[in-house]
Amino acid sequence: MARLTRSNKGTKPVLLTGERTQVILDNRKRTKRLIIAIAGTLTVAGGPAGAVRNGGRLSTIYSHAVNENGEDTWGPNRAYMVRQLAEMRAAQPLAAETLPPSGALPIGVYPLFEEYAINFGYNGQVGPSETDFIERDPSSFLTLDTFLTPGFNAVTTLVAPAGGSTVTLSNLTVRVTQEFAELDGATLPVFKPRAREQVQPVAGTVAAELNYIKTQNRLRALIWSQEAVIGADGGVIVDTSVIMALRVIGDGGFNVIGPNQVPFRDLVDSQRLDFGGDVTWSGGIFGQDFAYNARLANTLFPAIQAPNFRGELAVQLSTLPGATTSRTVQLIEELTRPEGTVGPLPEWAQTVAA
Repeated sequence: MARLTRSNKGTKPVLLTGERTQVILDNRKRTKRLIIAIAGTLTVAGGPAGAVRNGGRLSTIYSHAVNENGEDTWGPNRAYMVRQLAEMRAAQPLAAETLPPSGALPIGVYPLFEEYAINFGYNGQVGPSETDFIERDPSSFLTLDTFLTPGFNAVTTLVAPAGGSTVTLSNLTVRVTQEFAELDGATLPVFKPRAREQVQPVAGTVAAELNYIKTQNRLRALIWSQEAVIGADGGVIVDTSVIMALRVIGDGGFNVIGPNQVPFRDLVDSQRLDFGGDVTWSGGIFGQDFAYNARLANTLFPAIQAPNFRGELAVQLSTLPGATTSRTVQLIEELTRPEGTVGPLPEWAQTVAA
């Protein structure tokens, strides 16, 4: 087994400025995971701020992407979705230092901290190197990019504004630790993980909004979330009122969630075993893992197993005061074949589960 290394190349905190901030990574490696730490300081002065939003978690940044020579090949995906994907497979709840829940946030200085990971392979996976991340071009410039995105108001996404209060966010940084093994002339991984998002606007009440999952690849995970944008202050809220129920099906009677729609809150609550009992902050997010216990053989191959694979969502406009935009977001984690891969698939990947 190749020796694992943790690179210190990106571990110095980088100040987040502008729309996109890049942290340079080591290329020509077999990357196992990228450990991401976000830190910052929220200061409330002049009077209490409004209510804390999103549990005070992961609202300071918008998204992450793995970039190869100027092209995003993993993502960009919302930061809270990246955390959800990591926490679904973590042994215990992930680290976080968040704002205290309260009706109004008192005057004070509040440190913020989040740590999570983009995992390409997982502990317990029979062949952990089967899903290592290797650049398509060994000479590529490899970075982890963090976005603040124009129109995304980090402060009001964290806390609602209040008259007489001044709220500022300062010293916002990202730190990335790259865990990898040397190439050592080894063959390419069997698969290269990729994650992408589909966003659907919600225009009104629909009993069965279709959310097609179009892919020719194996699926490792799906995550659904719901958002509302508060028009007056630009805050993006992970809502709990947009998706009322969900089922996930394919033609021919294939069910992942079904056969009938399941109340979305029931699905969220079913994640308590994976989240150490704490699903409050993520009450608007549900994840379905197809590689449970790191078994890649359990991944779903919709092209063969589930034609017209889709989610059917019962949705409505957000009930949050001031919401001007309602939408659903779906993260699709899939296993693609790396460029230049030759030779047969492993035996488990040549068949599909019944």
